[in-house]
Amino acid sequence: MKIKWLGTASLLISSENSAFLIDPFIPERGSKVKTKVEDYDGVKNILITHAHYDHLSSIPLLLSRSDRMIYGTNASYLALQRKNISPNNFKTILMDESFYLEDFKISVFKSKHIKYDIPTLMYSFCPFRLIRYCYNLKRYLIGNKLFKEENETIAFLIEYDNKKIMVFGSLGYDKNIVYPSEVDLLVLPYQGRHDLITPALDLIEKIKPKKILLDHFDNTFPPLSKTKNTSKIQNLLKGKIEVIKINQGEYIEI
Repeated sequence: MKIKWLGTASLLISSENSAFLIDPFIPERGSKVKTKVEDYDGVKNILITHAHYDHLSSIPLLLSRSDRMIYGTNASYLALQRKNISPNNFKTILMDESFYLEDFKISVFKSKHIKYDIPTLMYSFCPFRLIRYCYNLKRYLIGNKLFKEENETIAFLIEYDNKKIMVFGSLGYDKNIVYPSEVDLLVLPYQGRHDLITPALDLIEKIKPKKILLDHFDNTFPPLSKTKNTSKIQNLLKGKIEVIKINQGEYIEI
């Protein structure tokens, strides 16, 4: 099983015979991430972890290029309906549901979105950054009204060839849910607060993965995102758990 990181929370997961996407997103102007819409061509199935702008807003563009099936919660469905996406291109998935995408078994778990803190919000909305990236603001303001998470963030357990990976779309989780533990790989989104190390270590302790792949640490949708320094978590876990950080467009294999 290969996991290719395409920027922010966008993943391409593939086997020898099949592939699917998670949260595909085309970076905004001003981002150093250079993922192009063409990078998503040829993949028919798309999983969505939640209905925020940076996880869902590129779906209409992808559907305009080819027919695809989108799997997500009702919040994602409603958001895409506002963009006039056909119901025939969407399958609503439920918490605790399991299904197959060709070679892959997908299990759905209720999760939570990370809570933004004041330092993060102050950084995102500081006048200098708002002026610098003013060309993106109109899309964000419109997108904030269209793409709403609605407390429906989910996580996916992906199983293939006796390997298990756990993918979270945001660095939050539901404390009442029993998640799979000792998975082969945890995909850990590293964005949303200034003190990310605390929620990251909490989730790692709960999942107890054999390896960790960092994502979402890049500045893909400025001014609301920022490039996060991941050295602290890498140093803290050195010699305990392998923490993998790759460049956009690279992949790992498990």
